[in-house]
Amino acid sequence: VRERSCALYQFISDNEMQEKLKIQELEFAGRKDKAMEKEYAQIYGIVMRLLDKMVEILGDEKVSAREYQQLLEAGLTEAKVALIPPSSDQVLVGDMERTRLKEIKVLFFLGVNEGNIPKDSSRGGLLTQMDREFFQEEKIELAPDARELLGQSRFYLYLNLTKPQDFLYLSYSQANAKGEGLSAAYLVGTIQKLFPALRLRCGQGSSLEGLQRPSGSLDYFLEGLQEYEYGQETKVWRELYRWYQKDESYRPQVKRLVEAFFSENPQDRISKAVAKALYGEVSPYGATRLEQYAACAFAHFLRYGLQVTERVQYEFSGMDLGNVMHKALEIFARKVRDQRLSWGELSREDRERLVSESLQEVTEDYGNTILHSCARNEYLIRRTQRVLNRTAWALQEQLRRGDFQPEGFEVAFEGGRIDRVDICEDENKVYVKVMDYKTGNVSFDLVALYHGLQLQLMVYLDAALLVEQKKYPDREVIPAAIFYYNIKDPMIKASIEEDIGKVEQKILRELKVNGLVQSDPRGIEHLDVTMETLPLTKNKDGSFRKGSSVASLHQFGLLSDYVKGKIQNLRREILEGNAQAAPYQMDKKEACTYCPYRGICGFDQKIPGFFYRRLKNLEEKEVWEKLEEEVKSWV
Repeated sequence: VRERSCALYQFISDNEMQEKLKIQELEFAGRKDKAMEKEYAQIYGIVMRLLDKMVEILGDEKVSAREYQQLLEAGLTEAKVALIPPSSDQVLVGDMERTRLKEIKVLFFLGVNEGNIPKDSSRGGLLTQMDREFFQEEKIELAPDARELLGQSRFYLYLNLTKPQDFLYLSYSQANAKGEGLSAAYLVGTIQKLFPALRLRCGQGSSLEGLQRPSGSLDYFLEGLQEYEYGQETKVWRELYRWYQKDESYRPQVKRLVEAFFSENPQDRISKAVAKALYGEVSPYGATRLEQYAACAFAHFLRYGLQVTERVQYEFSGMDLGNVMHKALEIFARKVRDQRLSWGELSREDRERLVSESLQEVTEDYGNTILHSCARNEYLIRRTQRVLNRTAWALQEQLRRGDFQPEGFEVAFEGGRIDRVDICEDENKVYVKVMDYKTGNVSFDLVALYHGLQLQLMVYLDAALLVEQKKYPDREVIPAAIFYYNIKDPMIKASIEEDIGKVEQKILRELKVNGLVQSDPRGIEHLDVTMETLPLTKNKDGSFRKGSSVASLHQFGLLSDYVKGKIQNLRREILEGNAQAAPYQMDKKEACTYCPYRGICGFDQKIPGFFYRRLKNLEEKEVWEKLEEEVKSWV
């Protein structure tokens, strides 16, 4: 203050200068007192808010002095006081793009991880690059595209890295909150090349700042348990453990923590008698249930044994959307049949009218009229109608290209319902096709079938063949195909001038079925003479191109025999009481991804006894060989 005052008032007399200096010193002291005053004012407000919250939570409930102390400690631990540094030095925390730095001595650059530096600028949007170029030619300004954003990010990076005068620290995380590994950004490698003498420093140990109160020291204690397991505990941690053992109020809690840390997951089994009482008779046609068991025995136990269900919420979820579409398609097919209309000759006007009527029937009373409860759900109705119009059109086009005709919709049999069964009569033969509608992105996988994760289509096919054989006892009933149809409304790229017929052709290719086709040429012609809607293509010599999803009549029989044997094995394991929490994992797929019971099973690979059943991904040739071997071993 004195130096600055001398420079500022160099033309003022000595007496006057002394007066000015005293005034400035008083002002400085006053600012300091005001800062402390603001700090204490915050503390008062924090304490009062904490007491108010305790009253709201506890109400008239009486607690002991010890419990009251613990509650007060927990609240004060989380309290934060906003402070401005009381000196000319300061610490500024900010974002790389929005913060403007000037004359700084030291810069700590945090989060220098891949994906953060430079920031990932890839994002979806309504406009393609071609659209952007068109608007640019029309002199219409748009938000920056991915290339511009990347350039801006690099520019901001350069500005910030060149700001500090004395020191620059780059820091990156080696793992995220889930324990998954993270890699450093390319910037770290670039800096190391520019300055070869630099060495990386890794964070060491745990901070002792938490050792101020017994409750706050528990985190440090838990971290030390991990080091203790490997014989690397510290003297401070051992002393902390001894203190907890002596203190009567914390001894039980610490004991439970130690027991939990060294616990192991037991092999979950129930007795045969209990399994019989819980499950009763396991139907061989319950494909969904058997697939659930093949994915995770514990999830099957919770759902079908204990009958644990998710809490019902008044909302319209993705599952509800699938149910609405399935029901609407069922009603649509029934209306086509009742009005004696032909699928092949159905006009666009009739098709869209029937779709609208069918959807209206479903939505009027679905979920206590939840679909009319808000504007968002009203929009979902319109969107669902558009998707159903597209679906009805695609299903009609697929049937037009072949000779199959729908034989039944929502065909019920023991343990299940088939979405659709089509047949085609050819002299003394009857070809049968089974189709299952899916609102998700489900694809037929022969390897998943081998592991018991996709039994549904083959179970449905066997049931349909039995039904049709009873209807046509004097004819040979032959499997033609098993298909999944994914209900969706795809977006395609096309120019404005392109013919509408070609555009619809592209959409139809996007909506082609996926599954397995019987390789009989006659049966394929009956399905689709153009083969454009089928999951197969042919070479010029008539052979099937690699990647075509086809199987011979013998292989279809082999699949049928294998699935029947697999089902018997799964049923036997269920009734023997296996309920182990050992979900499957194959490549990037695993049973836990969409499991609603993740909060119950406590699955954690860090705990001994928990593990994934890692299923091997096989080549198609290997699958058929293994199917042959296993079916022969069962005979």
